[in-house]
Amino acid sequence: MTGIWLISYIALWILFLILAVVLLLTVRSLSVVVEKLQALQPGPEPLATTVPIGEMLPDVELRGRDDVLRSLHSFGGTDTAVVVVSPGCGPCRDVLAEVGQHPASNDPLHLRVEQTLLICVGEANEAARELDQARVPASVPVFFDPENKVKSLWGIQGTPTMIVLTPDLQVVHASAGFTPSHM
Repeated sequence: MTGIWLISYIALWILFLILAVVLLLTVRSLSVVVEKLQALQPGPEPLATTVPIGEMLPDVELRGRDDVLRSLHSFGGTDTAVVVVSPGCGPCRDVLAEVGQHPASNDPLHLRVEQTLLICVGEANEAARELDQARVPASVPVFFDPENKVKSLWGIQGTPTMIVLTPDLQVVHASAGFTPSHM
């Protein structure tokens, strides 16, 4: 009887060791898959907007940092990127950090434009605080939209949203989302 117990005891340990090796190999394979998935950075999602590509962007008047009401159409005449951000948005903070790190550039987000305009939707004081934290220079035109006029007028569904305009303010590109690795 002790011989059978000894054999079954050894067999159980061998089975346990085989199971442990299989589990370790599975976990290792999963970690490789996770690493490969993390390496894939999706590009910006296309923007669902009521302003079709090729159409003129509807004008809106917003207050700037200097509390002066301005028409966004007054910035026509050059290729322009309009970047819509909101306070409390992680990717929006990344956009603001990129703008803050390239203060001399008119094209801090590398959208092949001659000027970049920032529009902060939502609570203006919180947006101003995030602009200061990101060290966005005063040379970058910033507008505040606490009533979310831009979102409803342009059909923006999420932030950050980047809209690239021709000199005559026609939309040539619109995308939502941002990852610093796109730079």
